[in-house]
Amino acid sequence: MDVIALYQAGFRNAVATLGTAITPEQARLIAQYAEKVIISYDSDTAGQNATQKAIQHFHDVGLPVNILQIDQEAKDPDEYLKKFGAEHFQLLLNQAVSTVEFQLKRCQDGLDLQSETGKVAYLRRCTKILANLQHPKEQKFYIQKLALKFAIRPQVLQNQVDSLQKRQKNSQSKTNFQNHVISSLRKQNAQTPLKENESERMILAFLMRFPERFEMIFSQLTAEHFTTAFYKTLYTALCQFIPSYSRFLPSLLGNAFSAEEMCKITELFVHYRDIRLDEKTISDCIQNLQSAEWKTIDKSNLSDDDLLQVIANKKKQIRWKN
Repeated sequence: MDVIALYQAGFRNAVATLGTAITPEQARLIAQYAEKVIISYDSDTAGQNATQKAIQHFHDVGLPVNILQIDQEAKDPDEYLKKFGAEHFQLLLNQAVSTVEFQLKRCQDGLDLQSETGKVAYLRRCTKILANLQHPKEQKFYIQKLALKFAIRPQVLQNQVDSLQKRQKNSQSKTNFQNHVISSLRKQNAQTPLKENESERMILAFLMRFPERFEMIFSQLTAEHFTTAFYKTLYTALCQFIPSYSRFLPSLLGNAFSAEEMCKITELFVHYRDIRLDEKTISDCIQNLQSAEWKTIDKSNLSDDDLLQVIANKKKQIRWKN
């Protein structure tokens, strides 16, 4: 109704979103047609929260944003036009505030600015907004404006903003360092010749997709070859279920696993559904698990029979591969 009322009043460059808030996709679409956006969500709490999200989405696509503030005179453009007409609405558009002014005003929500406690809390909230501004001149402008409003020295606010920016920078540096370490570790792990976890996943997926070929795996692997506890349990269950079924569906395991575990099993089943899993690949996966077992076994404590069994398993795998 807002868009229809605006169109009838001569404002034909308006659009409405379905639902409460705009989506990133809609912001990208609008950016193809507009050089500037004026947001006019309802003045209630839901509308103001939606405005905050929309500001971020438009900033992400590089669109300048202003906020239309109807306040208590009307709850939306449709009602405002009915009360005051198109000319007054145009004046309202001309007075649309910047996103910074909108955010600073929202910092007042729930505070009593007549009390000292309320003023301190408000300025603390404002400091967080100003610390995120990229342009020093813009930051200085709002600092001076707030300082004048509360009769305090601008340098007091500036020191608070500088201190917060320093803490944010240190925090970001720490986060970047942690991300770098994690990335390096993942890269290092990706280069490791034995990828036991991925091998386990592929073997389990192969069994679920091709249950009729279970013998080639069951004859070479036991649950003890699996290092991941959940995959070990799943493999044990498959060893019991699969020989009885020519076609496997995750739902067959519904009584043996919890709902959360069934989600993991279904995800595994679906993830590898369109990925090629041939016998050569699975043979390599089996070798990975057997090699991992061989490396972790304390062979000095093995009995002769145990050692012979391990060697026999290795020979089976080699014969299958060749």
